[in-house]
Amino acid sequence: MERKFKCVFYEGWGCHIQSAEVPLEVCKLCMQAREEYSKVIRRVERTEVREVGVKEVRETLSRIDTLFIEGKLTVEEYLSRRRELTSALEETPAARK
Repeated sequence: MERKFKCVFYEGWGCHIQSAEVPLEVCKLCMQAREEYSKVIRRVERTEVREVGVKEVRETLSRIDTLFIEGKLTVEEYLSRRRELTSALEETPAARK
């Protein structure tokens, strides 16, 4: 059975090195790897949130177009709403892809 060790630097972290003594350099490398991994996860989560935002803006633009075509919005209302949404859409990095 594999014995589980605890990280001496971070509470709640497990140590994957199966030894009673772990060189400090190994610990430093592990901490750097975990930090990089955390950054990647945060970046992915932010991107997913932006993608959802872009999708919602595009759906709203489509609804505004439909309202205008059906005569439920004046030209001024239509242009104002589209300007607001397209400005918001242009500001997201996901929209620049």
